[in-house]
Amino acid sequence: MNTKVTAPYSKLGALVNSMMKTKCVSHGSKREIDYFWNASHFGLDKVGIYQDLPEEVQNLILKLLTDHNLNESYFIEKMGMSYAAKMILLSESEEEKALYSAIACDEAIHLYEVKNFLNPGVEATYQGNGFLKFISDVAQTSAPKICQSVLQVSLEGHGMSYYSWLRTGCHDPYFKEVLGRIMQDEAAHHGSGVIIASQSEFNLTEKKELEEHLAYFGNLLNCTLFPIVVILEKVVGGFTPEQRIKVFKELEASRVNSEKLQGLSRLLSVSRLDEKVSSSLKTALTHAWGPEHCSAALSQMLTN
Repeated sequence: MNTKVTAPYSKLGALVNSMMKTKCVSHGSKREIDYFWNASHFGLDKVGIYQDLPEEVQNLILKLLTDHNLNESYFIEKMGMSYAAKMILLSESEEEKALYSAIACDEAIHLYEVKNFLNPGVEATYQGNGFLKFISDVAQTSAPKICQSVLQVSLEGHGMSYYSWLRTGCHDPYFKEVLGRIMQDEAAHHGSGVIIASQSEFNLTEKKELEEHLAYFGNLLNCTLFPIVVILEKVVGGFTPEQRIKVFKELEASRVNSEKLQGLSRLLSVSRLDEKVSSSLKTALTHAWGPEHCSAALSQMLTN
Protein backbone atom coordinates (compact mmCIF):
# COMPACT_ATOMS: atom_id res chain seq x y z
CA MET A 1 0.00 0.00 0.00
CA ASN A 2 2.78 2.42 0.85
CA THR A 3 4.83 2.01 -2.33
CA LYS A 4 6.42 5.39 -2.95
CA VAL A 5 5.13 7.57 -5.79
CA THR A 6 7.80 8.98 -8.10
CA ALA A 7 7.39 12.69 -8.82
CA PRO A 8 5.01 13.01 -11.80
CA TYR A 9 7.43 15.29 -13.62
CA SER A 10 10.34 12.87 -13.39
CA LYS A 11 11.33 11.03 -16.57
CA LEU A 12 9.75 7.79 -15.33
CA GLY A 13 6.61 9.54 -14.13
CA ALA A 14 6.22 11.33 -17.46
CA LEU A 15 6.76 8.09 -19.38
CA VAL A 16 4.13 6.15 -17.40
CA ASN A 17 1.64 9.02 -17.54
CA SER A 18 2.07 9.17 -21.32
CA MET A 19 1.53 5.42 -21.62
CA MET A 20 -1.57 5.50 -19.44
CA LYS A 21 -3.19 8.38 -21.30
CA THR A 22 -3.48 6.17 -24.37
CA LYS A 23 -5.13 3.39 -22.35
CA CYS A 24 -7.39 5.34 -19.96
CA VAL A 25 -10.97 6.11 -21.00
CA SER A 26 -10.77 9.35 -18.96
CA HIS A 27 -7.85 10.49 -21.18
CA GLY A 28 -6.25 12.54 -18.41
CA SER A 29 -9.47 14.24 -17.25
CA LYS A 30 -9.14 15.89 -13.85
CA ARG A 31 -11.50 16.50 -10.97
CA GLU A 32 -13.37 19.72 -11.66
CA ILE A 33 -16.23 19.57 -9.12
CA ASP A 34 -16.10 19.22 -5.33
CA TYR A 35 -18.46 16.27 -4.98
CA PHE A 36 -19.52 13.49 -7.36
CA TRP A 37 -22.62 12.22 -5.47
CA ASN A 38 -25.54 14.02 -3.84
CA ALA A 39 -27.03 13.54 -0.37
CA SER A 40 -29.66 10.99 -1.42
CA HIS A 41 -26.95 8.72 -2.82
CA PHE A 42 -25.56 8.28 0.71
CA GLY A 43 -28.98 8.25 2.38
CA LEU A 44 -28.26 11.62 4.00
CA ASP A 45 -31.54 13.03 2.70
CA LYS A 46 -33.19 10.98 5.48
CA VAL A 47 -30.82 12.11 8.25
CA GLY A 48 -32.27 14.95 10.32
CA ILE A 49 -28.93 16.27 11.63
CA TYR A 50 -27.59 16.57 8.07
CA GLN A 51 -30.75 18.25 6.77
CA ASP A 52 -30.56 20.88 9.51
CA LEU A 53 -27.05 21.97 8.49
CA PRO A 54 -26.35 25.04 6.32
CA GLU A 55 -25.95 24.27 2.62
CA GLU A 56 -22.22 25.04 2.60
CA VAL A 57 -21.66 22.55 5.45
CA GLN A 58 -23.77 19.93 3.65
CA ASN A 59 -21.63 20.42 0.55
CA LEU A 60 -18.45 20.07 2.61
CA ILE A 61 -19.65 16.68 3.87
CA LEU A 62 -20.41 15.54 0.32
CA LYS A 63 -16.92 16.66 -0.74
CA LEU A 64 -15.31 14.71 2.12
CA LEU A 65 -17.34 11.61 1.22
CA THR A 66 -16.19 11.97 -2.39
CA ASP A 67 -12.58 12.25 -1.18
CA HIS A 68 -13.08 9.08 0.86
CA ASN A 69 -14.55 7.09 -2.03
CA LEU A 70 -11.80 8.15 -4.44
CA ASN A 71 -9.01 7.47 -1.93
CA GLU A 72 -10.41 4.03 -1.14
CA SER A 73 -10.78 3.15 -4.82
CA TYR A 74 -7.22 4.32 -5.49
CA PHE A 75 -5.75 2.04 -2.84
CA ILE A 76 -7.95 -0.91 -3.81
CA GLU A 77 -6.57 -0.71 -7.35
CA LYS A 78 -3.03 -0.20 -6.03
CA MET A 79 -3.37 -3.35 -3.93
CA GLY A 80 -4.86 -5.19 -6.92
CA MET A 81 -1.78 -4.42 -9.00
CA SER A 82 0.52 -5.82 -6.29
CA TYR A 83 -1.72 -8.86 -5.79
CA ALA A 84 -1.59 -9.68 -9.50
CA ALA A 85 2.21 -9.34 -9.46
CA LYS A 86 2.40 -11.81 -6.58
CA MET A 87 0.14 -14.27 -8.39
CA ILE A 88 2.21 -14.02 -11.59
CA LEU A 89 5.28 -15.15 -9.66
CA LEU A 90 3.43 -17.97 -7.87
CA SER A 91 1.45 -19.27 -10.87
CA GLU A 92 2.00 -22.93 -11.65
CA SER A 93 0.78 -22.89 -15.24
CA GLU A 94 1.27 -20.78 -18.34
CA GLU A 95 -2.47 -19.99 -18.41
CA GLU A 96 -2.50 -18.67 -14.84
CA LYS A 97 0.61 -16.58 -15.48
CA ALA A 98 -1.03 -15.06 -18.57
CA LEU A 99 -4.28 -14.47 -16.66
CA TYR A 100 -2.59 -12.55 -13.86
CA SER A 101 -0.42 -10.62 -16.28
CA ALA A 102 -3.62 -9.38 -17.95
CA ILE A 103 -5.18 -8.58 -14.56
CA ALA A 104 -2.07 -6.64 -13.51
CA CYS A 105 -2.39 -4.52 -16.67
CA ASP A 106 -6.07 -3.84 -15.92
CA GLU A 107 -5.33 -2.86 -12.34
CA ALA A 108 -2.53 -0.50 -13.37
CA ILE A 109 -4.90 1.25 -15.78
CA HIS A 110 -7.61 1.46 -13.09
CA LEU A 111 -5.07 2.95 -10.69
CA TYR A 112 -4.22 5.76 -13.08
CA GLU A 113 -7.87 6.30 -14.03
CA VAL A 114 -8.77 6.92 -10.38
CA LYS A 115 -5.55 8.78 -9.62
CA ASN A 116 -6.52 11.48 -12.12
CA PHE A 117 -9.52 12.41 -9.97
CA LEU A 118 -7.93 12.50 -6.53
CA ASN A 119 -8.34 15.76 -4.68
CA PRO A 120 -5.54 18.09 -5.92
CA GLY A 121 -3.02 18.97 -3.24
CA VAL A 122 -4.27 16.36 -0.74
CA GLU A 123 -2.12 13.26 -0.32
CA ALA A 124 -4.10 10.02 -0.48
CA THR A 125 -3.71 7.79 2.57
CA TYR A 126 -4.91 4.38 3.68
CA GLN A 127 -4.01 4.92 7.34
CA GLY A 128 -6.93 4.23 9.67
CA ASN A 129 -8.96 2.41 7.02
CA GLY A 130 -9.60 -1.08 8.41
CA PHE A 131 -10.99 -2.38 5.11
CA LEU A 132 -7.86 -1.43 3.18
CA LYS A 133 -5.61 -2.87 5.89
CA PHE A 134 -7.52 -6.16 5.76
CA ILE A 135 -7.19 -6.67 2.01
CA SER A 136 -3.55 -5.57 2.10
CA ASP A 137 -2.74 -8.06 4.87
CA VAL A 138 -4.46 -10.93 3.03
CA ALA A 139 -2.68 -10.11 -0.24
CA GLN A 140 0.68 -9.86 1.48
CA THR A 141 0.61 -12.90 3.77
CA SER A 142 -1.82 -15.52 2.44
CA ALA A 143 -1.21 -18.44 0.10
CA PRO A 144 -2.48 -18.16 -3.49
CA LYS A 145 -5.67 -20.20 -3.06
CA ILE A 146 -6.65 -18.13 0.01
CA CYS A 147 -5.95 -14.90 -1.90
CA GLN A 148 -8.01 -16.12 -4.85
CA SER A 149 -10.97 -17.05 -2.64
CA VAL A 150 -10.96 -13.96 -0.42
CA LEU A 151 -9.74 -11.25 -2.80
CA GLN A 152 -10.67 -12.40 -6.28
CA VAL A 153 -13.98 -14.13 -5.54
CA SER A 154 -15.29 -12.35 -2.45
CA LEU A 155 -13.70 -8.90 -2.69
CA GLU A 156 -13.89 -8.43 -6.47
CA GLY A 157 -17.40 -9.88 -6.46
CA HIS A 158 -18.36 -7.31 -3.84
CA GLY A 159 -16.46 -4.74 -5.90
CA MET A 160 -18.82 -5.22 -8.84
CA SER A 161 -21.80 -4.07 -6.76
CA TYR A 162 -19.71 -1.39 -5.02
CA TYR A 163 -18.55 0.19 -8.29
CA SER A 164 -22.09 -0.13 -9.67
CA TRP A 165 -23.30 1.82 -6.62
CA LEU A 166 -20.62 4.47 -7.20
CA ARG A 167 -21.55 4.74 -10.87
CA THR A 168 -25.20 5.28 -10.03
CA GLY A 169 -25.85 8.97 -9.71
CA CYS A 170 -22.24 10.00 -10.31
CA HIS A 171 -22.30 13.65 -11.40
CA ASP A 172 -18.97 13.59 -13.25
CA PRO A 173 -19.44 12.07 -16.73
CA TYR A 174 -15.76 11.21 -17.13
CA PHE A 175 -15.49 9.40 -13.81
CA LYS A 176 -18.80 7.67 -14.52
CA GLU A 177 -17.23 6.26 -17.70
CA VAL A 178 -14.20 5.17 -15.69
CA LEU A 179 -16.45 3.29 -13.26
CA GLY A 180 -18.19 1.52 -16.14
CA ARG A 181 -14.85 0.33 -17.47
CA ILE A 182 -13.71 -0.85 -14.02
CA MET A 183 -16.98 -2.75 -13.50
CA GLN A 184 -16.45 -4.72 -16.72
CA ASP A 185 -12.91 -5.65 -15.75
CA GLU A 186 -13.89 -6.54 -12.18
CA ALA A 187 -16.52 -8.93 -13.54
CA ALA A 188 -13.88 -10.70 -15.64
CA HIS A 189 -11.44 -10.88 -12.71
CA HIS A 190 -14.16 -12.24 -10.42
CA GLY A 191 -15.24 -14.78 -13.03
CA SER A 192 -11.74 -16.16 -13.42
CA GLY A 193 -11.45 -16.39 -9.63
CA VAL A 194 -14.68 -18.39 -9.45
CA ILE A 195 -13.35 -20.88 -12.01
CA ILE A 196 -10.11 -21.35 -10.08
CA ALA A 197 -11.65 -21.37 -6.58
CA SER A 198 -14.36 -23.88 -7.49
CA GLN A 199 -11.62 -26.37 -8.44
CA SER A 200 -9.38 -25.73 -5.41
CA GLU A 201 -9.08 -28.17 -2.52
CA PHE A 202 -8.44 -26.92 1.02
CA ASN A 203 -6.93 -28.79 3.95
CA LEU A 204 -8.16 -28.17 7.51
CA THR A 205 -5.62 -25.42 8.19
CA GLU A 206 -6.51 -23.62 4.96
CA LYS A 207 -10.22 -23.94 5.70
CA LYS A 208 -9.69 -22.38 9.13
CA GLU A 209 -7.78 -19.44 7.63
CA LEU A 210 -10.42 -19.01 4.92
CA GLU A 211 -13.18 -18.94 7.54
CA GLU A 212 -11.33 -16.38 9.67
CA HIS A 213 -10.87 -14.05 6.70
CA LEU A 214 -14.47 -14.42 5.53
CA ALA A 215 -15.81 -13.83 9.05
CA TYR A 216 -13.71 -10.66 9.28
CA PHE A 217 -14.88 -9.56 5.85
CA GLY A 218 -18.48 -10.07 6.99
CA ASN A 219 -17.85 -7.78 9.96
CA LEU A 220 -16.35 -5.17 7.62
CA LEU A 221 -19.49 -5.29 5.47
CA ASN A 222 -21.48 -4.52 8.63
CA CYS A 223 -19.35 -1.35 8.87
CA THR A 224 -20.39 -0.11 5.40
CA LEU A 225 -22.07 3.03 6.76
CA PHE A 226 -19.28 3.93 9.19
CA PRO A 227 -17.45 6.41 6.88
CA ILE A 228 -20.67 8.37 6.36
CA VAL A 229 -21.33 8.61 10.11
CA VAL A 230 -17.69 9.37 10.98
CA ILE A 231 -17.46 12.22 8.46
CA LEU A 232 -20.83 13.65 9.50
CA GLU A 233 -19.89 13.45 13.17
CA LYS A 234 -16.48 15.01 12.61
CA VAL A 235 -17.97 18.01 10.79
CA VAL A 236 -20.80 18.47 13.30
CA GLY A 237 -18.41 18.23 16.24
CA GLY A 238 -19.39 14.97 17.92
CA PHE A 239 -22.51 12.90 18.64
CA THR A 240 -24.02 11.59 21.83
CA PRO A 241 -24.62 7.81 21.80
CA GLU A 242 -28.32 8.48 21.25
CA GLN A 243 -27.64 10.76 18.28
CA ARG A 244 -25.32 8.20 16.70
CA ILE A 245 -27.91 5.43 17.04
CA LYS A 246 -30.55 7.72 15.52
CA VAL A 247 -28.30 8.46 12.52
CA PHE A 248 -27.72 4.74 11.93
CA LYS A 249 -31.49 4.18 12.10
CA GLU A 250 -32.12 6.96 9.59
CA LEU A 251 -29.47 5.45 7.29
CA GLU A 252 -31.33 2.11 7.56
CA ALA A 253 -28.31 0.24 8.87
CA SER A 254 -30.12 -3.08 9.36
CA ARG A 255 -31.33 -3.18 5.75
CA VAL A 256 -28.03 -2.01 4.22
CA ASN A 257 -25.94 -4.49 6.23
CA SER A 258 -28.34 -7.35 5.50
CA GLU A 259 -28.10 -6.69 1.75
CA LYS A 260 -24.28 -6.64 1.90
CA LEU A 261 -24.13 -9.96 3.76
CA GLN A 262 -26.65 -11.55 1.42
CA GLY A 263 -24.44 -10.50 -1.47
CA LEU A 264 -21.41 -12.17 0.13
CA SER A 265 -23.40 -15.37 0.73
CA ARG A 266 -24.42 -15.45 -2.94
CA LEU A 267 -20.78 -15.06 -3.99
CA LEU A 268 -19.75 -17.99 -1.78
CA SER A 269 -22.52 -20.12 -3.26
CA VAL A 270 -21.68 -19.32 -6.89
CA SER A 271 -18.01 -20.17 -6.33
CA ARG A 272 -18.84 -23.24 -4.21
CA LEU A 273 -16.77 -21.79 -1.39
CA ASP A 274 -19.80 -22.35 0.83
CA GLU A 275 -18.96 -26.08 0.58
CA LYS A 276 -15.54 -25.41 2.12
CA VAL A 277 -16.69 -23.50 5.22
CA SER A 278 -18.65 -24.49 8.31
CA SER A 279 -22.38 -24.05 8.83
CA SER A 280 -21.60 -21.80 11.81
CA LEU A 281 -19.81 -19.33 9.53
CA LYS A 282 -22.67 -19.38 7.03
CA THR A 283 -25.05 -18.64 9.91
CA ALA A 284 -22.81 -15.85 11.20
CA LEU A 285 -22.88 -14.22 7.77
CA THR A 286 -26.66 -13.77 8.11
CA HIS A 287 -26.35 -11.64 11.27
CA ALA A 288 -26.65 -8.05 10.11
CA TRP A 289 -25.81 -5.43 12.70
CA GLY A 290 -28.59 -3.09 13.73
CA PRO A 291 -28.20 0.61 14.66
CA GLU A 292 -27.33 -0.10 18.30
CA HIS A 293 -24.65 -2.65 17.40
CA CYS A 294 -23.22 -0.32 14.74
CA SER A 295 -23.10 2.57 17.19
CA ALA A 296 -21.35 0.49 19.87
CA ALA A 297 -18.82 -0.94 17.38
CA LEU A 298 -18.05 2.51 15.96
CA SER A 299 -17.66 3.98 19.44
CA GLN A 300 -15.16 1.23 20.32
CA MET A 301 -13.31 1.76 17.05
CA LEU A 302 -12.98 5.49 17.62
CA THR A 303 -11.83 4.93 21.20
CA ASN A 304 -9.09 2.53 20.07
